[in-house]
Amino acid sequence: MASPASRRELVLMLTLNELSDDYENLTVSIMPDFDRIAEDYRITVEKSEVADALKELVELGWAKAYLPRSGELVEVEGMPFVEDLDGPDGAWFYITDAGRKVQNEYDAWPWDGEGGIRKDWTPPED
Repeated sequence: MASPASRRELVLMLTLNELSDDYENLTVSIMPDFDRIAEDYRITVEKSEVADALKELVELGWAKAYLPRSGELVEVEGMPFVEDLDGPDGAWFYITDAGRKVQNEYDAWPWDGEGGIRKDWTPPED
C-alpha cells in the first residue's frame, strides 16, 4: 500500500472519507471526527485545512454542498461562502459517485484492513 503523496492529499482523502456515509458539516461532524483520530494518525488537522479540502472536493466533483432550507437540504451550485460552513444551519456535504469511485480506488489509506492503523504507516511531513 502506498503512502500519501502529501499532507494535503491525506487531508483531502480523509475529508472525502468523512462524507462517504452521511451528510456532514464542517463543525458539527467533520472536525470532531478529525479531533478524535488525530492521535491515531499522528497529525493535527486545522479547520482551515478541512475547509480547503471541502472546497477542492466540490471543485473536483467528488462532493456536493447542500444548505438547509425549510427543513430540507438543498443542493447548491459550487462551494458555499466560508461564513456558511459552521453549525447545523451551515453547509452540509456528501460524496458523489465520482468521489466514491476515487475513494474505492485510493491505495494509500492508513488503515490495516482490520479497523486499525497500519503499523508501517507514517503521516506525510509536508
